[in-house]
Amino acid sequence: MQGSNSTKRKQGDIEELISLQKVRRTRVIVIVSVLLPLLLLVTLLFSMKVVSIEVPDPRAKNNVQLAFTQGFGIAINERIMFWGDVQIEVQAEGFYPDTTGINRTTSSPLEIALEPLPGKVKFRLAQELSGESSEFKVVVNDQDTFDPLPQQVQLPKGSHSLRILGPNGYDLQTELQVIGYAEEQWVQVESLERGTLKVQVIPENAIIELSGSILAEGSYSGPVSVGDYELVIHAEKFVDHKVPISITKGATVDLKTINLRRLPGVVRLSSEPDEASLLINGGFIGTTPKILTIHEESFELTIRKPDYQSITETIVVESRQDERHHYVLEPLTYEVSVESDPIAEITLNQESKGESPVTITAKAGDILEVSQDGYASQQVTLQSESSQVKELKFKLVELAINAFEQAAETIVVSESIRLKKFSSMKLQVALPGELLSDDEPTDSIVEITKPFYMGTHEIRRKEYAKFDTNITVTPDNENLPVTGIPWIEAIKFCNWLSQKEGLENVYTIKASNQVEINTNAGGFRLPTEAEWEAVAQFNFQKRQVIGKYTWGTIDKPPTGVGNLAGFETREALQLYIESYTDDHVELAPVGSYSANLNGIYDLEGNAAEWIWDFYSHPLSGRNESLVDPLGPSDGLDHIIKGGSFRSTMLSDVLVNARRVISFEDETVGFRVARWIF
Repeated sequence: MQGSNSTKRKQGDIEELISLQKVRRTRVIVIVSVLLPLLLLVTLLFSMKVVSIEVPDPRAKNNVQLAFTQGFGIAINERIMFWGDVQIEVQAEGFYPDTTGINRTTSSPLEIALEPLPGKVKFRLAQELSGESSEFKVVVNDQDTFDPLPQQVQLPKGSHSLRILGPNGYDLQTELQVIGYAEEQWVQVESLERGTLKVQVIPENAIIELSGSILAEGSYSGPVSVGDYELVIHAEKFVDHKVPISITKGATVDLKTINLRRLPGVVRLSSEPDEASLLINGGFIGTTPKILTIHEESFELTIRKPDYQSITETIVVESRQDERHHYVLEPLTYEVSVESDPIAEITLNQESKGESPVTITAKAGDILEVSQDGYASQQVTLQSESSQVKELKFKLVELAINAFEQAAETIVVSESIRLKKFSSMKLQVALPGELLSDDEPTDSIVEITKPFYMGTHEIRRKEYAKFDTNITVTPDNENLPVTGIPWIEAIKFCNWLSQKEGLENVYTIKASNQVEINTNAGGFRLPTEAEWEAVAQFNFQKRQVIGKYTWGTIDKPPTGVGNLAGFETREALQLYIESYTDDHVELAPVGSYSANLNGIYDLEGNAAEWIWDFYSHPLSGRNESLVDPLGPSDGLDHIIKGGSFRSTMLSDVLVNARRVISFEDETVGFRVARWIF
């Protein structure tokens, strides 16, 4: 039993001990449950950040409200308590809310300035203006325009300028101190004192504005508020019309009728031909070409020019347009009768009108030409009908005669080579007995149909040196005739001179110095024998033969006629002309002696001269009627004409004498000639 009781006692003690332990454990849990939150709260309180919020505006400070929009914290009055980064919104009635982010580094107090809300400005029209409310507008601070006048405008707090514009020149300007904070304020739009304005405008669609406000279209007669205005009238395609006006109480300003000036258009006028007279609405304004600035809607244009048909038309001008008008004037025509001797071909502006006599229809400026083979054409430019002879008669002139008449009396080329012109002619001369082998009469019968130029002097050394630079020229010899040159070199000089003067070469030099002549070329050349003899013994002015010598028929040379081998050469030469004396033993400067009756120097002496013709026989071609002869077509040598400073016999000086040398000779030079036609 005792063991059983002892066991029971131990078991009770154990249960009691277990129960006691449970109680203790419960107490510990309760104590920890109470103390842990307290400890946590104390920890939080000690780790909390406190920032004071200051709002400067007293109106906002009195009703400020704080709220956390991000993060956690506590707001008490104007303080906020937080542990981490937060964002708060500060609000006050009449202000825009402000959202600010803060953290533990934010200093306290934190100042936040709230911006006031704009004020609400409302407008109230006076009773007499209420019916026109839609015609009013307000301009705020000369920038923002509210049109039509609104019931309410929100404006920031502060001073603002208001300009209220309305019909009939209504213009009210005032300063308004806006309270702000979303509070309402009223602006009373009162009626202004008025006068009366009357104006009529052409065109009728013109807009009438008064200081920027549209008043009416076309015309206006009605009230306008008292004040100073700028009246502007404008219409499309017209120049704006501006005028200042002043309206006084009860007074009437009557501007009558205002005609707007059209915006100009540009009209460019030209004609063919130009320099035609221009008339606008009958008034002369210049000649073509002409650029006009026209304000009128249209105008009447007349274009006139002598000898042309006038043009009249109405031109419509578009404003701001640039228009071109070109007119081709038609010439006035008239009839002209044309006759000619001989009968000839008539052309007008290169168009054949048949043979003369003929009547043609022409106009001023037309070119009328009369032409016939073998004759020089004649050309006239027809004048205006009022001054033009209506019956034209032409006398045509043969080509040779015309060419001669048109040519200059003398020409100078290469600075000093002078040539004189000679006409066509016919020459028949009985050859002197000295040239005949028997007593049978022999004549030289020649006709020269082509007028020509002949050199008045033999070619000087200084002139030849321009062609051949190898020739020596000094002040002492530069005016002596060039001598000692072959015939072919004289031919080459002629071609060189032709090229230098821009003329066609007369000669073509082929192999072995064979030369062909072109009688249609206008360049320089050697004279023909017929030309040389004609110039030497035919008086072209009196149209008669001089004689067998250049000085006539006397067998004694006149004193000073030329440079021959006279008495002055007696010591140098075995033979000389005993009855004659001159001043030079050797060559003399060209032109040292008198010219012959035709104005040509040194034909009888100084230097003999190369000519074109071949030599075949002393009398070849004589007793024949020759026209423009060129001599034999070939031969070995060429003829030289005239005497020289070594001529000891008068037979050498005979005009019709023919001499020949094979190459060059110190006594032989040359002169140049040229066909005029």
